[in-house]
Amino acid sequence: MFDSGSPLFVRLLSLFHVWLPALLLWLVPRLGYDPRAFWVWTGLGTILLLVSYFLLPAPPAPAATPALPVNVNLVYGFSDAAPQPWMPPLAYLGLLIIAMPLLCYLPVHLLLRRFARRACGLAGDPGEATRESRAHPEQAGPKERRIVRVTAGGLVVGGLAALAAFLIARVIR
Repeated sequence: MFDSGSPLFVRLLSLFHVWLPALLLWLVPRLGYDPRAFWVWTGLGTILLLVSYFLLPAPPAPAATPALPVNVNLVYGFSDAAPQPWMPPLAYLGLLIIAMPLLCYLPVHLLLRRFARRACGLAGDPGEATRESRAHPEQAGPKERRIVRVTAGGLVVGGLAALAAFLIARVIR
């Protein structure tokens, strides 16, 4: 986003770091926060880190294609020029898989669980859909029709955690 050597289009793609948190801050008060989202996002985040490590290119970028994105999700360290030299690569990946949920997802989850209203339709909530309302969706109330509870909560945890990780990476670089 801040590298003037990258094409403008590629830098503009990073603007999701701006609009996504704003969208999520708008969604949570409307839909509520589902505490199960922490576990969903932890699993999804782990899968994304593994995919980034095993399927996407490691730094440095090839000379023939210098704009090729490398070190996606910082799985090789904080530099796009070379992998981190502090520890074995798989140990660093393991540390990242443990650190992301503990340092990024969990604090956001705890804040949302404390300050955001709980999503309707969860077990034990008065708005929980009954078997009859699931069998006859035309009788379901508006709260029972919302199908994005876990997804919105997961996006909030993931989006804000990604923003935190992005800002931490900028400070460390």
